[in-house]
Amino acid sequence: MPIINDQKLKAYFLGTLAAEETARLEEECANDAKLTEQANIVESELADDFLRGNLTAPECRSFEENYLITEARREKLQFAQNLWKVTNENQTADLPAPSSIWQTLFGNPRRLAFGGLLA
Repeated sequence: MPIINDQKLKAYFLGTLAAEETARLEEECANDAKLTEQANIVESELADDFLRGNLTAPECRSFEENYLITEARREKLQFAQNLWKVTNENQTADLPAPSSIWQTLFGNPRRLAFGGLLA
């Protein structure tokens, strides 16, 4: 089975993948749980990029014209948009931004103890 990269999946969701490749991709997704999981991740990332304004103008048009063609997809996007709204409303502007991804995920790294190595 050929490896499907994220760019091909993105093209699928944007409706820019050739018809024969689209059919092959859909068949492979139906038979491969890992590929389906990868496609779900790419789909979520694409929706996030759309909401953040990270897509090019042609990608935005393709997203609107080809991705948002079903009620289920429009509902997914609405859910993501509401989630973004709630997340942004709950952020406190007075707090300084964490200086690293580790602080974002775990808070103060001095409090972590990996096998007793850190105090």
